[in-house]
Amino acid sequence: MYLRNYSKRTFQLLSIRSTTPVQTRNAKILKSVVPGETIPVDMKFHNKTYICTHSGTPRTGRGRGKRPHLHSRKISCPAQINACVRHAGEWEVLITGQKTGHNHEVSREVYNHYHESRQVFDEAVLATVHTLTRTGANRKRILENITQNTSVEPQMKDVRNLCARLRRESYAFPTIEERIRAILEDFSSKPGNVTRVYANEEGFAECISIQSWHMQSMFKRFPEVLLIDATHDTNSSKYKLFSFMIHDAMDKALSP
Repeated sequence: MYLRNYSKRTFQLLSIRSTTPVQTRNAKILKSVVPGETIPVDMKFHNKTYICTHSGTPRTGRGRGKRPHLHSRKISCPAQINACVRHAGEWEVLITGQKTGHNHEVSREVYNHYHESRQVFDEAVLATVHTLTRTGANRKRILENITQNTSVEPQMKDVRNLCARLRRESYAFPTIEERIRAILEDFSSKPGNVTRVYANEEGFAECISIQSWHMQSMFKRFPEVLLIDATHDTNSSKYKLFSFMIHDAMDKALSP
């Protein structure tokens, strides 16, 4: 989080070049002649090296010069940050080395052109975007929501990629049957919630009943009240209403 804020504040895009996991460092410490204090596993890494996104060396061209390559991106940037954990009363992260000079322009305009700088990481905003995507909101409305609630300046293609990623994550189960089963199992795992699936003689589901603890308690208190849950604009999805199935307090079916 700190490095992300530092990148936004200084308009630098840094990526990880190399890391040393805590397990690797602890193994070396224990094998030494005089073993020292091991690093807590929750620190995850002993050290990390961050480099500028423009780092790297030019690739050797295999062409013969008929169509010379025009470099459109600066490379070989020397900017680098080295970070390491140490124990000084408590475990902390120490910057052991830093090269701040860049061989290219560093500005807000250049930074906003990087795809990584236009990503949304706020969990609350992502949850809202997920909801808007599931309800069929257009990308322009989603773009406005992100712009109003974050400091990110995404483009329309970023919103399209974000919606596609959230849609893939939503469908972790490949078939409709598996998705319905996951939803019912998740709902029934809550205390007091009940789900029932009614199937015909051929084994096909004809009705799915979902009752929360609150719904059951209210029906026990006021069994004479009929509640109908109506979803707005269902005709847009070509839903068809076949019939009502009504049960009284004695669980007797009544015809509408």
